[in-house]
Amino acid sequence: FVRSVQSSRCLPSKTYTRTMKDELTQKLAQKYPTIFTELGSTPQQSCMAFGIECGDGWYDLLDVLCESLTYLYETGSIGGDQRYAPMDPPKVIATQIKEKFGTLRFYYRLSLSDQVKDLQKQAETDPILASSIDKWISDYIRYIDGIIHMAEYMSARTCECTGFKGELHRTPSGWYKVLSPTYAILNPDLALCGYKPCSSYE
Repeated sequence: FVRSVQSSRCLPSKTYTRTMKDELTQKLAQKYPTIFTELGSTPQQSCMAFGIECGDGWYDLLDVLCESLTYLYETGSIGGDQRYAPMDPPKVIATQIKEKFGTLRFYYRLSLSDQVKDLQKQAETDPILASSIDKWISDYIRYIDGIIHMAEYMSARTCECTGFKGELHRTPSGWYKVLSPTYAILNPDLALCGYKPCSSYE
């Protein structure tokens, strides 16, 4: 299962890079090795080859998101419901993490345990078992997507550059970014780009 360039003239590299700093990326990878399994892959293998494609300000947001996803497969339960505990729960593996239209996007695939894969083979001749497994996986997908949606929603309120409270800004040419209003004004490069709160265009 897989869930489904701004101009350098406008955004100088000294102000904003397309990827999170290596030290922060590696810190997340060390804390959540399963989620970041594809980090360091080739571009042909995974979009994670390009690293975490957003600013450092979303580090804490990603940390909380990954911690929540780790809790899911470490405890093997959904919201404490032990009915889902008998089978090893699927694990989330990030396939791409980036900013898009100003907010966070977290794409992933599920890795199923050998136990579940064996049951899927048995289910090829057992429609009832197949239906039960499909529902079990769908329940996890809904739960995982809910966690991710909350993080993506919160990114719209978190400055991508500083991590402080922010709001969606855009330039006259249509580039979007969530910024702290103060930082958008005081940072000369962002000010030069003309970033203003979207609400000011109304």
